Amino acid sequence: MIPNEIREKLQNIINGTCFKGATDHCATVRNLLIESFGTGSTIKAEFESKAIVKEKQASFLKSWAKETDLRFDALPSGSAYLTRGGESKIYLAPDKMNVIKLNDAIYYATWDEYLNSIALHNLLFPNTSYSFLFFGWFHGDRQRSVCRVVTAFYRGRTSTTKRYKRAFNL
Repeated sequence: MIPNEIREKLQNIINGTCFKGATDHCATVRNLLIESFGTGSTIKAEFESKAIVKEKQASFLKSWAKETDLRFDALPSGSAYLTRGGESKIYLAPDKMNVIKLNDAIYYATWDEYLNSIALHNLLFPNTSYSFLFFGWFHGDRQRSVCRVVTAFYRGRTSTTKRYKRAFNL
């Protein structure tokens, strides 16, 4: 049985409405984008036309992140590159207990769709929930000044973490 609080948040995501009393950065940014740009479903045929909205959202987020001190131009010192997935570059955080994911939201038509996916993941999989850390604009990728949302998730002392630590002599 799904608790009422989770049901309500799922309904908010499905209906494209804001979360009430949002306290975490992910929900706050999601609400801000919905209030500023509206929301709607994206079907494959509309994906390219949403690119304009996504660019406007990225510009908006860049300004907002600077105003709220959630903008960073570099990863925390001591972060170690691990691998790249379809949409993320993954680093071992300096604490050697968390993983930092740089996500360019390439598989999402808009930034609010990406934030909805994080919110859904956190509701359905609380044991591996993501924590929104900051926005970053990192140079040196295949694209210059790409807007990336940076998230981290706790993995603890799993065999995967131990394997990474051995591989990087950590």
